[in-house]
Amino acid sequence: MIKININYKKSIFLLLLGLSLFLLGSPKVYSQNDYINYQNDIYQYKLFIPALWSKVDYDLGYKNILVLNRNDKAKIKITASRMIAKEKAKWQDWKSWYLKGVGKNLTNILETNEIVSKNKFIREVLIFEYQDRQKKIMQKVYLGQLDNLFVAIECSSSQKDFYSYNNIFNTVIKSLGKI
Repeated sequence: MIKININYKKSIFLLLLGLSLFLLGSPKVYSQNDYINYQNDIYQYKLFIPALWSKVDYDLGYKNILVLNRNDKAKIKITASRMIAKEKAKWQDWKSWYLKGVGKNLTNILETNEIVSKNKFIREVLIFEYQDRQKKIMQKVYLGQLDNLFVAIECSSSQKDFYSYNNIFNTVIKSLGKI
């Protein structure tokens, strides 16, 4: 007969309990099957969006706004504007007014960069932190131009959850293309 130390059994039980709680509390890992192809025929752009996130689509005549939410834990907002003179002038100097909207709540600018994608679209990235109602928020903003269309993709989440949604944010951003 094999004797097992009671402390050893207790340690194994606690380890398995902790592991199962960790796995149950972890954010869902998304696969390609968890995305749907969103296509806007009026503004002539497309991208992959998470299938299970809530979606609200607004058409304001000169721009389209698509808002995706994940149980109030993460948000993606895609704005597609036609490059009329007024909008073009506004977006050429976007950094000067965009961060002013965050105002005194801005706590840290983590990254600013310019990226040229495989489709020769120039995209700018800005990643920053700000305070919102006692909660630190991280936001990633990508800006790009598709022909005569300006596209902004704003991805945000609480600072503690941001990196668990970062792959989803990147999938949406990388999938942007014209129809």
